[in-house]
Amino acid sequence: DGRYPLLLGTPAIRGTVLMPGTSTEGVPNVLILPIDSQGRERWEYQTQSDATGKFGLTVPNGTWTLWARTWGNGRTFTYSTKVTGFQVTSGALAPAGEITLRMRAPNLFGTVIKPGGGTPIPLSDIDINI
Repeated sequence: DGRYPLLLGTPAIRGTVLMPGTSTEGVPNVLILPIDSQGRERWEYQTQSDATGKFGLTVPNGTWTLWARTWGNGRTFTYSTKVTGFQVTSGALAPAGEITLRMRAPNLFGTVIKPGGGTPIPLSDIDINI
């Protein structure tokens, strides 16, 4: 009849994305991006936090780094700090536990304006690589 059963497994990595500082408030709808031991961002394993900031994802066995990245506009915080060097063995985090990713407060503020004038450009996206 064209229907196929889909079996969902237990995620290898579970965790929570939290607001900056010491907040215990979860951050919804941010991208969780795994990075492999070669430093490659592995988009095929990405996920997104739920309405409470919780996430789960499955990656192959190995050494991994995770970080949370914002998207869209209207955010008052920036990418999380990276959690590095944790192991996934036999399809599970070793040692067992959960990962906490904490978003960072921005430390640079400014206004993007049109050339030759002081008119602000709304919804501008600025990336700075140092």
